Amino acid sequence: MTSRPPGPASAPPGSDIEAGRLSAVAAATMGREFGKLAHIRHVISYSLSPFEQRAFPNYFSKGIPNVLRRTRECILRVAPPFVAFYLIYTWGNQEFERSKRKNPAMYENDK
Repeated sequence: MTSRPPGPASAPPGSDIEAGRLSAVAAATMGREFGKLAHIRHVISYSLSPFEQRAFPNYFSKGIPNVLRRTRECILRVAPPFVAFYLIYTWGNQEFERSKRKNPAMYENDK
């Protein structure tokens, strides 16, 4: 009979568990079922069953009016920079196009 290092009784000879190396899944679950994993102290988690919650509660009755209200509240802070940028951008493009052409008044007396 060969002597084996101490390990789990159900570990086959030559396995990682017998050699003291656990896989990540085995180390995380430690042989427990899903939903009955290790208890972590001082951490509180709350959950609600998917069968008890609604995916889009009050989406049309409260959601869309709330978006409109929030847009109205912040439009005066957001719109002026965009308007200023648009005016500067269009002015810059017009000025660039104007500067690419020669002034015809300078060449009226040429023959």
